[in-house]
Amino acid sequence: MTGFLISIKHRFPAIWRAVEWANGKAMRLRYPRLGMIAAEKASSVSLAGFRFSPLQETDLTDLHRFLMTLPEDSVAYFNPHAFTLPALRRLHRSGSFVMLGVRQGDTLVGYHFLRCFASGRCFHGLVVSPSAQGRGIGTAMWDLGARIATAAGLTMFATISEHNHPSLTSCTRGCHTTIADRLPGSYLLIRCQPKKHKA
Repeated sequence: MTGFLISIKHRFPAIWRAVEWANGKAMRLRYPRLGMIAAEKASSVSLAGFRFSPLQETDLTDLHRFLMTLPEDSVAYFNPHAFTLPALRRLHRSGSFVMLGVRQGDTLVGYHFLRCFASGRCFHGLVVSPSAQGRGIGTAMWDLGARIATAAGLTMFATISEHNHPSLTSCTRGCHTTIADRLPGSYLLIRCQPKKHKA
């Protein structure tokens, strides 16, 4: 099923937008506390020098700038959605996306998200600025995403290329992982659960 949805997303964008619109409406009805849970869990992250928080609409210009200035090797395996400002605004308003940022001072150095479905599944993706890599941000993102999903009653998955060793490593450091399926193009469907439960 996941491979089929990915195929629709990439091959039939108009159909995918209609699916996203309907799914967003259903998400708001079934998971009305998702945004509050994300804010609560993000505030509990303790990583010296960095602040984790949900992104507000006023943050999207910074997010757009951050995504557009990433070097090519940082986005080689990170193509979850369009990076244009209108696309980011549409996703933010959709009701099915939890968008989170990591700041060092006032500077955005990391972005991660949960793309959620009313069926009870969500998918986590992330990218960290090269200047902030190796500081534990990716591991903390995986942990936070899994804790938000679990608290909301969602099951978190990720699709990661078998060749993307840094992402596979940070995922297994931040979560309990199980390979749920093998997808086309050497991608793995990985189920992610929290390693520890925090209040």
